[in-house]
Amino acid sequence: MSYCTLADIRDELLKHLVQEDDFKEADSEIDDIARSLNVDPSQIPNTPYPSIVTKLAAALTLSITARNNSLMNGADGEDPYEKKRQVWAKEADRLTKMITADLLLGGKPPQKSKFPFTIAMKRS
Repeated sequence: MSYCTLADIRDELLKHLVQEDDFKEADSEIDDIARSLNVDPSQIPNTPYPSIVTKLAAALTLSITARNNSLMNGADGEDPYEKKRQVWAKEADRLTKMITADLLLGGKPPQKSKFPFTIAMKRS
């Protein structure tokens, strides 16, 4: 079972070009990330997959699809598929940096601190 489906793909330029092999390659990359965090990929809950995993799978799939369709014949990356590849690769990198073993196992992302904040102080 893939971490994302065609329904998760919303990029109008690329969604009609996505191949089953693109999904498989993205799934393999996520499995590698899981193993690097000492998480067995079979432990990732799939009912449904954690949101960040689905988003990462979609970004990786779109990056792979764009790479596979790019002709790379434009000046300085003027090929629209190369531009899409760069956008989706950057998003996949951003999401990859957020992945932790706990998130892969269905945990919640750490809460962000809100600034400014106050702390109760007592006299000593």
